[in-house]
Amino acid sequence: HFPIERLYRGSWGTRAMKSTSMWAFFSFDTYHWEQYNLLALMFPAHLLIIPLLLFKRIKMDRVNIFLMIATGCMMFFQFNYKALLRVYHDWNLYANAAVPLAILVCYNVLKIPDMKYKAEILMVFFSLSSIHSYSWIVANHYG
Repeated sequence: HFPIERLYRGSWGTRAMKSTSMWAFFSFDTYHWEQYNLLALMFPAHLLIIPLLLFKRIKMDRVNIFLMIATGCMMFFQFNYKALLRVYHDWNLYANAAVPLAILVCYNVLKIPDMKYKAEILMVFFSLSSIHSYSWIVANHYG
């Protein structure tokens, strides 16, 4: 056997990929709850999307359409692609859904005119979110 062929046949990753499905279409199981928990760990302020939608604060302009498409695509990937490593052992693969979602939320909260205590609310939400995310990443990296 050639070294590359032996590597391909003997590799844990390629055997696992051959034996399991790479797609885990969404259902309410442990894997998908861990995915949501990971999103909440990476960007806890994602819950601000609910009042933004309820009070119709997200307008259909070019920036929001782009951010919604990016968020939707990344969430589709996050919740449907099944990596070979467990969810918390491959968090950087799934963290990408939090990035366009964070930009979407921040962009639209900042655009609310005459919101009382906007600066204070944003400072609390995003400070907690940043500290929480940073602490979780550092603990996961060194732990």
